Order: sequence, then structure tokens, then C-alpha cells
Amino acid sequence: AKQVGQVEAGCRVIGVILQGIHIMPPGQARAALLVGCAMPPARVEQNIEAMQPLAAEAAKERAQSDLACGSVRTTVLDHDAGDMGKAYALNRVEYTVRAAGCGRATDYRVACTPKGVCSAMAGSGIVERE
Repeated sequence: AKQVGQVEAGCRVIGVILQGIHIMPPGQARAALLVGCAMPPARVEQNIEAMQPLAAEAAKERAQSDLACGSVRTTVLDHDAGDMGKAYALNRVEYTVRAAGCGRATDYRVACTPKGVCSAMAGSGIVERE
């Protein structure tokens, strides 16, 4: 049996007491173990770096349609990893990407997962003249 607080393969075992389960007599409690896996900070940074080109590409594809322009260039302005790397966190990074081409520019929020799936959403929705 694993002990509370034991670390195995980067995961910490957390003890939880379950009470009021119908199969147990009243007043008795059972212990269950949950395992929460936290990602090391260096690995989080690696994921952020690896996903950045994918975020830029997703914004470029969206901007080509929104700006009606085939020659769009993108610049990643910022990113927010939120609680990525913490056990039970939403495992994604959101990037702010500026897309410009054909005399117009706009910003996108691009959410990417470590599996390489990125989705570009309009930031402010404002299209500016360059």
C-alpha cells in the first residue's frame, strides 16, 4: 500500500477519507488514495516553448480568413500557462498572437494543449489598419 505523501514517478499520493458510503455501516469510514501528478517547472517551460509555433500557425490560418489575406505574418506577444503543471489543472497554454497582413492587423487568443491541438479565437475582434 502507498503511504500519504509518498512520491512515485512525479506523482504525490493524497489520502482521502470517504464517509457515508451505503455499503458501509453508519459511523465507519474508509480511506481511499488519490494520486495527483504535478509536472516539473522545466517540463512546463518546454511545453510552452514547443507549442508557441503551433499557436502562431493557428492564428495565421484564422487571420488569413478573417483578414481575407494570403500573406499573413504573426507575432506571439504573450502567454498564460495558468496552473499548467499542477495536479488536476486545466492542461493548456493561452497565447496572445498578433496577426497582420494586407494593411490590416488583429489579435487572437490561441489555446493550445500539450498534444498540439490549438484553437484561435478573436481577441478584441477589432481589425486595425496598419
